[in-house]
Amino acid sequence: VGVDVERFTPGPEPQGIPVVLFPARMLLDKGLGTLIEAARILKQDHQVRVVLVGEPDPGNPATVEPEELHAWQDAGLVEWWGFQGGMENVYPLATVVTLPSLGEGLPTALIEAAACGRAIVATDVPGCREVVDEGRNGFLVPPRNPALLAERILTLAHHPVLCFTMGQNSRKLVEGDLSSAAVTEKTRVLYESLKKAA
Repeated sequence: VGVDVERFTPGPEPQGIPVVLFPARMLLDKGLGTLIEAARILKQDHQVRVVLVGEPDPGNPATVEPEELHAWQDAGLVEWWGFQGGMENVYPLATVVTLPSLGEGLPTALIEAAACGRAIVATDVPGCREVVDEGRNGFLVPPRNPALLAERILTLAHHPVLCFTMGQNSRKLVEGDLSSAAVTEKTRVLYESLKKAA
């Protein structure tokens, strides 16, 4: 998978209360439970908006039902924006993008967020590791560790220069390795090598 770097482009850094964006299906497998626990920690002493973008996945045993999402929203832990069609317009609204997933392939949402020049906090699992270079364009945390997740989010939320620099590095990472053009070229080279070996 690659991302269209002409469609997903960096925007100005958002102003006001930092926004932490979770762009995924509303599944516990995506680390949503961990993020909610982190949101409880963040709510104690800090002004941070945790925004969930995506829908539940009916029939999936890991799905979170709308009633629970609304309850979290009513408690002031999160804002649930539901499905959003033009994600290239949503990522620039975020200060930090997070995906505390328990396991991934190569998460398209993180590649899109990186293309939009956003710093990322994700879990140290296969897939996420391919998009997040620890300390360069974001942070990796162990799965199911809400305290460290909250800590890393706050580091970025409270240090705008670091957040901006990591966002720039995210964009460079995608342009170099994860754009649609780069992935297409790598695939072409692979097929050529296989044809020669046959």
